[in-house]
Amino acid sequence: MAEMKLPGMLAAFDKTVTDATRDAVSYTEFLDALLQAEADYRGERAAQRRLKAAKLPIRVCLDDFDYTAHRSITKAQIREIQSLGWLKDGRPLLLIGQTGVGKSFIAQAIALQVCQHGRSAST
Repeated sequence: MAEMKLPGMLAAFDKTVTDATRDAVSYTEFLDALLQAEADYRGERAAQRRLKAAKLPIRVCLDDFDYTAHRSITKAQIREIQSLGWLKDGRPLLLIGQTGVGKSFIAQAIALQVCQHGRSAST
């Protein structure tokens, strides 16, 4: 598997064999588990590459956003942004506001989320 460049499958092989033997799974289920391990590995590696390319100074999450200090944006507005509907529709996201309202925090959190959902981002 190493020669075929399937590191995710290689990493999961021993555990998958043990589980398959214990649970008496079919060959199809065994192969499916190995292929899923490889797909998961590749997806995670791709997300890590996108995050590295985004060059985010810090990694933050919108769940950590302090709404009490930033009253110019509501939880509903954050949920709308967080749904990524604007991205799916091909619309840009523009954050404007006074100094200190959390634009950079929101931008970095959204960039992180976008990278985790298979797209590239920059702030």
